[in-house]
Amino acid sequence: MGDSSEAALLHAYGNATSTSLWSLTRADDYNQEDSLFGFVGRAYANCLLCYLLFAALPASLTFLGAHFHRGCAPWAPAWMTADWASEASDSYKVLFQEIYSSRPARPWRVAVGSGAIALQAMVMALIVLHLHGFLSRKGAHYDFVRLASDDAPGLSMEGRCLAFVMVSIKILQGDTKRDYKVMKYAASHPGCLSTNACAFLLAVIGCAIGLANAALGAVLIVRSANMLQVLTTFAGLSFIMDIDNWFVTLFELDAHDLGWLEVPAGRDAEEPAEAKYATLRRASLARDSGQTSALDLLRKAIFFVLYPAFFGWIWLYWIPSRSIPVRALGVV
Repeated sequence: MGDSSEAALLHAYGNATSTSLWSLTRADDYNQEDSLFGFVGRAYANCLLCYLLFAALPASLTFLGAHFHRGCAPWAPAWMTADWASEASDSYKVLFQEIYSSRPARPWRVAVGSGAIALQAMVMALIVLHLHGFLSRKGAHYDFVRLASDDAPGLSMEGRCLAFVMVSIKILQGDTKRDYKVMKYAASHPGCLSTNACAFLLAVIGCAIGLANAALGAVLIVRSANMLQVLTTFAGLSFIMDIDNWFVTLFELDAHDLGWLEVPAGRDAEEPAEAKYATLRRASLARDSGQTSALDLLRKAIFFVLYPAFFGWIWLYWIPSRSIPVRALGVV
């Protein structure tokens, strides 16, 4: 009796699932091995797990850095002006300011900033897993398109180079410029090495994502068959680059001012903010910066050795070697 009841329930569940699948797809050729709820549940659970794992690292660095920074005085170098503060409002600057603020790190801002980084990293990870053919029966998808000799290969090659220049400028003028400033501040900030190391590693994450964006841009470019596709297919990549910007804007988190330095009130509680900041600037310039040489050497190695080598290799070798016209190699 029990077996028949269980069989009836399974049969009813199967009919309900079939009806749901047909309603969604209007097709009878769905995979019989997967139920609708089981398939979707696994996919959503995997997304949530990856999201939490990617968010854990920047959130941990922020909380640890803010904890080690407690009791340290704010520091305002000469280059940290209002213009620098108003360049962009993104997740990295939000977390960076939570580390060096005199108040404890605020969980809401840390959650939004870390979530933006996690979402950006997860999208890129899914693209990389697809390109590598992870769990795909067809294998890797790193196939590139060589230029056809009867379709103006020189013009197409120019289009590929121009496209990668656009990708490079997009990365360098946005994320790279920000990471450079964050690393410079962390490498020169006086005080606890643990605090500076946490902020520095946060910028390293940004550099890694920026280089991964450049690599994915190069892959998309060499997978394009003609010049029009070359100049349009990486538009989605530009959207991925801006995830850390619009995610912060969505939650209206402000990172456009220098208020996070929390300039002391001084003698007069009604002293204007500009005068307070000028007082802090004079104190910062008069104080030894306590520059951390190891972090500063690492910063210079990243931006003046790794970046030129990486972009030079892609621009001068990787893209040209995958763009040689078919007949130039004697292949018909």
